Amino acid sequence: MFTKRESRFILLLTAILFIGTVINLYGRFRTSGELDPSQLIKRSERKLPSLDYGHKEGASSVTEQITDSPADSNAVEKNKVKINSATPAELISLAGIGPTLAERIIEYREAIGKFRNAKDLVKVKGIGPKNVQRILSQIEFD
Repeated sequence: MFTKRESRFILLLTAILFIGTVINLYGRFRTSGELDPSQLIKRSERKLPSLDYGHKEGASSVTEQITDSPADSNAVEKNKVKINSATPAELISLAGIGPTLAERIIEYREAIGKFRNAKDLVKVKGIGPKNVQRILSQIEFD
């Protein structure tokens, strides 16, 4: 298939490529000498994001933090997608619903009518009980 000369040339190129890769990887993983602890801390601070979890000052327990936080039940309701009037973009924002399923939901809605409950959603091709269970908390039927 290849002449002896071509085979040797290909072997030489492969060897050079391999050696270059090894040198490159060695340079990436090699540390430059010993680092004192202050240098390690500075490096880790640059690489790690801030770990501020927003704890309330003066709250003695997690329960206090939860009960003291304002619960806005309307905020949850506002974020729900109205399945019977949702646009394709709104449907795609639901977990596990892509462009194809969004189109099928809209086509089914236009052909058959409004969805009355979760059982109606299962009738759409490609949506099973697991999909419905996943998005049930994110949608509302009107």
